[in-house]
Amino acid sequence: MFVSMSPTAAANPGSPLRVGYAVAWNRDPRTTWSHTPWSLRQALLRHAALNLTDIHLSMPSWRKLALKAWHITRYQGRWMSGWGHSPVAYRDHHASLLRSVANADLDVLLEIGDWGDAPLPSFVYQDYSYLHLEHDHARNGYWTPQYDYHSERMLRKRIDIQRRTIGTHRGIMTMSAWDARFMAASGLIDPDRIHVVPPGMNVDPMPLDPADADIDLSKEFRVVFVGRDPWRFIKPKAGDMVVEAVRKLHNGGRRIRLVIVGPAWLPMPDPLPPWLTLVPDASFDQVREELRQADVFCMPSRFEAFGMAFIEALGAGIPVIGRNAYAMPEFIKHGDNGYMLSEDGTIDELASLIDATLGNSAMRARVIAQARAIAEYYTWDRAANDMYRIMRKAVDA
Repeated sequence: MFVSMSPTAAANPGSPLRVGYAVAWNRDPRTTWSHTPWSLRQALLRHAALNLTDIHLSMPSWRKLALKAWHITRYQGRWMSGWGHSPVAYRDHHASLLRSVANADLDVLLEIGDWGDAPLPSFVYQDYSYLHLEHDHARNGYWTPQYDYHSERMLRKRIDIQRRTIGTHRGIMTMSAWDARFMAASGLIDPDRIHVVPPGMNVDPMPLDPADADIDLSKEFRVVFVGRDPWRFIKPKAGDMVVEAVRKLHNGGRRIRLVIVGPAWLPMPDPLPPWLTLVPDASFDQVREELRQADVFCMPSRFEAFGMAFIEALGAGIPVIGRNAYAMPEFIKHGDNGYMLSEDGTIDELASLIDATLGNSAMRARVIAQARAIAEYYTWDRAANDMYRIMRKAVDA
C-alpha cells in the first residue's frame, strides 16, 4: 500500500495529466460529503501538472423525485429517503459517467465514491465503503448508524454491486490505513492498488501560542463538540454521551461548559441545561474561533469513518477525545495528544477522560507544539499531489 508522505506539489514532469473528476454533487456543491469533493477539486485545479475536467453525475429530475418517494420512510420523527444509495441511482449515475467520459479527452478518471468501471484507468476516493456495511452488520447484527434508516434489501443490493465492481478500478485511494487494511482483507482488489491518501482540513487552523499552554485552573472550562446535523448527534456522533459526561462533571463541582457547534436544536428529551451552548449554522470562521477558545474537543463517535474534525482541532492545538474505533487511533495518541474512549466505553469513563484533559498543561503544551506539523501535513494541496503521483504512475505504466 502507498502511504502519503509528500509535503508539497510536484513539478510538472511533462504534459499535464488529463483527469476526469466524477462527483454526484448536491444542489450546493460545497455541502457534498462534508465539503471534501469541493475542497479537493479546488486543490486539483491549483495543481500545475494536471488538467481537470468535471464529470457531473446526474439523472432527470422527475426520476430523482420518483426515487425519493419510492424509498421514503419515517425515522426518528421525520421523513427520510435513502434513494442515493439505491441500485437505480447507481445505474443512472454510472450511465451518466460513461456518456460524459465518451465525450471527453482524458487520461484517467477520479471518482468520489464508487460509481463503477470506465473505459480508462479509474480511481475511487473514499473513507468507507458498502463492503464495510456488510461486515459491520454481520458483526453487530444491525446496520452502521447513519445507514440504519435504509432498507436492508436496498443496501444488500448495493453491497452486491460493489462486490462486482470494486476490482475493476485501477486503484482505491482511501483516507485511512484502517479502511485500506479492510479493503485489502476483502480480497476483491490487489493490495498494491490500494493507496492511503489522508484528507486536508476544511477549517484553516489558527494554532495557539505556546504561552497558551499555561491554564487558569479557576476559569470555566470549555468542551467543544462539532456536528452540523442534529439527527446525527446521538447515534453516529455519541453526543448524548458527551452531554451526560459533562453533566456529571458539572454536578460534581467542575466549572465547565459544553459548546455544540453546528445544530440549531438537539433531539434531547429534556430542556437544554444552562451550561450547554449551541452555536447554530456556524461558518468555518466560527468553528475556528470556537476551537481557539476550547480546552478539549470531544466527539466519541459510534460511527466515524475518518474524523476530519479531530484533525482540525489538533491543528489548532486543542487536545481531543475520540473513541478507540475506526480511523481515530491513527491520529489520537492516547495520553499524548488526547484520549480514546474504549470501544464500548461508558459515560463514567468518558467523564474521567474529559476530567483528565482539563487543566492538563503538559498535554496542552504537547498538542500546541505538534499543531504546526499537523496543519502543514493535512492540506488538500498535499492530498491532490499524492493523488497526482498515484495516477501519473498508473498512466505512465
